[in-house]
Amino acid sequence: MLLGIFVVSCAHGDPGEHLVLGKESVQSQYNCARQKLPFVVIEQNEIQPRKLHPGEELQHHFVYVMCPSGTLATVQGKLERRIYFKGKRIFYDAGNFAFRPGKWSVDAFIKVPSHTEPGTYHFELFFGSKGMTVKESLDFVVQ
Repeated sequence: MLLGIFVVSCAHGDPGEHLVLGKESVQSQYNCARQKLPFVVIEQNEIQPRKLHPGEELQHHFVYVMCPSGTLATVQGKLERRIYFKGKRIFYDAGNFAFRPGKWSVDAFIKVPSHTEPGTYHFELFFGSKGMTVKESLDFVVQ
């Protein structure tokens, strides 16, 4: 569901998930055996560029690490992207998402329409599932 002025785009870049490190490498590098499992951490969460003009596209990029538990191969839930301006939610994009074992990068591209009002916008990434929530936020500026 989309609200307001922003639109998820696949026009540029390479959207989606891309494996960075396999399960075995992550298990040793992140000492999964000593973590409370399943273990999920967002290592990187960024928007590029942080300052942009109406009509341009921003890239939301995040990197996560996941160590599975013995009985749970993935952590499934709902991933949401939200954008707020002056306290009002103007963009909402959501879908089913699964954290998978290993280290993954995830990219989405969001088009900022040409009639967008200049100012500071607040971006939120939210993941919710049974027993787990993850929330990250960033600000960016439309000039």
